[in-house]
Amino acid sequence: MWRSFRPFQDGLVRRIFLLWIACVVCLVSTDLRAESRKEGERVAIDADSFHFDQERKLFVALGNVHFQSGSMNMTCDYAEYSDETGEYTAVGNVVFKDDEGTVLCERVEGNVLTHQAKFYRAVLDNVVKEYLLKGDRIDKVGEETYRVTKGSISECGKTHPLWEIGGRHMLIEKGEYVRVKHMTLRIGGVPLFYSPYFLYPLKTTRQSGFLPPLIGEGGRNGSSVKLDYFQAIDTNRDATLTYEYLADNGNRFGLEYRYALSQKIRGAFFGRYIHDRNADREGSRIGMNEDRWETGWTHYHNLDDRLYGGIFMDVFSDGFYPSDFSPSSEARVRNNGQSDLTVVRRWDGANATADFRYYQELGTRHKTTSLQSLPELRYDIPARRAGRSNWFYSLDTSFINFYRKDGYHTVLSDRISSDTETLQPVTSDQKANLKILKSSGFEDATALRYQGLKGGRLHLDPTLSLPLDLASFAVLTSSVGYQENLYNRGVAKDHAVDEGVLHARFDLDSRFYHDFSWGRTGTLRHIVEPKISYLYRPEKGAADIPVYDELDRIDPVNEIHFSLFNRLLTSREPDRKNGKVEGDPPADRREIATLKLDALYNRRRRADRLQTLTGEFNLNLSDLYYLEINSIYDFPEHEFASLNLDFKFHLRDLFSLQVGRRFTRRIPIDTNRPTGGGRLRTVGGNDVLSGLKNDGISFWTAHMNWTPTKAVSMGLSGYFNAREKTGDDTSFHLSYEKKCWGLSLSVDRFDDTIFNDHTGKYEINRVNEVYLYFTIKSVRLKFYENIAGIGKVL
Repeated sequence: MWRSFRPFQDGLVRRIFLLWIACVVCLVSTDLRAESRKEGERVAIDADSFHFDQERKLFVALGNVHFQSGSMNMTCDYAEYSDETGEYTAVGNVVFKDDEGTVLCERVEGNVLTHQAKFYRAVLDNVVKEYLLKGDRIDKVGEETYRVTKGSISECGKTHPLWEIGGRHMLIEKGEYVRVKHMTLRIGGVPLFYSPYFLYPLKTTRQSGFLPPLIGEGGRNGSSVKLDYFQAIDTNRDATLTYEYLADNGNRFGLEYRYALSQKIRGAFFGRYIHDRNADREGSRIGMNEDRWETGWTHYHNLDDRLYGGIFMDVFSDGFYPSDFSPSSEARVRNNGQSDLTVVRRWDGANATADFRYYQELGTRHKTTSLQSLPELRYDIPARRAGRSNWFYSLDTSFINFYRKDGYHTVLSDRISSDTETLQPVTSDQKANLKILKSSGFEDATALRYQGLKGGRLHLDPTLSLPLDLASFAVLTSSVGYQENLYNRGVAKDHAVDEGVLHARFDLDSRFYHDFSWGRTGTLRHIVEPKISYLYRPEKGAADIPVYDELDRIDPVNEIHFSLFNRLLTSREPDRKNGKVEGDPPADRREIATLKLDALYNRRRRADRLQTLTGEFNLNLSDLYYLEINSIYDFPEHEFASLNLDFKFHLRDLFSLQVGRRFTRRIPIDTNRPTGGGRLRTVGGNDVLSGLKNDGISFWTAHMNWTPTKAVSMGLSGYFNAREKTGDDTSFHLSYEKKCWGLSLSVDRFDDTIFNDHTGKYEINRVNEVYLYFTIKSVRLKFYENIAGIGKVL
């Protein structure tokens, strides 16, 4: 080798040249592992071969290059580096890694001092925000800040993402936003949506931006596309703007605003509006306003632990709005909308409540409401000892200013109605209202249907009681009270009516128990609590008063209740066979079964005084299942008046089953009313008319949910009418959820019952609906879903 170069034939010259090469190698190795001449990162290069380009002042590495500087590690086929400027260039199979992620590219130009870089034909896998970024050119201009030319971004997989957001120019700002010019949304590589400008949030804290769209198909509203924009106003305030396209109805717009001013003041407001071009799709809904909306407000305000209040508002433009635009079965069977303004003040021995309640009747196009409570004021004193004596006193008071539009509830009361079939007005309230309606041009039948009640009522019920210990196992409690109702009616000639009566009660209570061994360390306790109660309220002449709720029915009472309450409780102590358990954990206690029997003996009846036997049975041996049965047996009729059963089975998060049985021989008119919070409930006249011919209810309900994997879940629920042997309401749900997308199928089959104001009859329409939702989502979308959920429950 050396022979081919004459200048090196001389041994001394050859030795000098080899020494010079060794010095250069040592110099290169030392400089690349020492601090740069400019303040920056330490740089280390390893390769199959490298040399120093004297003309360009660059270190050149070739073959299996490994380049390291600070937290950055890079491998490539060829690299150049300037120790003076900190600039570097890498080409060929480049793999660039730092704290933000990994970049695969054909070429990179960067600087170890400024930490900026330009990647060509690159794919960036960001491990901090879990997104995949592609581009013909990606410029890293700062921490988590990139400029992209002809690129795309996705949070749905690393190899073949299901969806991508692409654009000619993209800017990622500090890992928070993606600003895209000429944006295209691609699903499966197919472009579906274009926008000249698009803002997309990336960071996992509350951040403004568009949420992934929701696409669906339904039998009621047709095809639908829903777009949400989330606006982070402040650390304690945010809002969501919603646009929803419904093919069969039009464009629906929504706003939800959430706030948390402090730990004691928080709330949410929402509103939705649509100009419904298909509002008259049902014959019974002719005349419905095409401008349809809903609005709600939830507000909690706690001044201190004993003074707090809230606003709970839910109002609709018409009675069909919830059933038309909500796919949930709860909305379909909802009978009224309820709004409340409530203030509560608590003391050590008393409670005060002010409740302004507003009802809106649903399932009808009437814009008037059927029941109002403006306001209801309550002041209650729970039973407390009078000084140092053995006497206890309590007080139950309330004032209510009420209005009921439909008056059938009053007309059909057994106390004040003489002819329930012909619905003749009886009270002066009814007669006065009926006269006003007739003079306005209403026909007799229509006027009677629309007449109602209004007025005020003051309720007082003080009670005095004295418990006496007859023995160590028996207590006799005697109590006496006076229940008074004072009415003020605005439309009656006699503006004030009062009704009051004394009432007495005697309770003889006892309690026995016995303990049995339960396994090796457990105890089974059987508790028996017999009780005899006597209730008396004398008869008083029927007054010409309105019947608004249960407090108005001061019926005579002379009855005895015989009760027997059995309870089984288990208590299992920790196993201490190997000594005392550290920390001495508490015993595991469970009430595994209860059985309560109550027999009613009515002394007011001349015959068949033993009227009913009420039974309640609960079984809860483990967390896997729960069984509850309650029934009422009617002795005079020799049959069950009601029978209800609930069975629940729950196997971790894998499978759950609920089965319910409801049977009532006949629904009393006064209880045939839709459910509503609190003690004040509305009842429409048409509901009562149906109740006259109602032979009771008999149906089964079932709900099953199965989650075989984390991605797949399915559910089936149904309502089966045992009397008519038909399934009136059946729902099936199947969902498949992946990290960045989801697919769900909902199939509903139910009867939509509507009262036709033109024909005066009910119409039943069989409705079959299929909803197919394809959801595009990302890792951070779960956070936004939680934000929306918080707003709804505030």
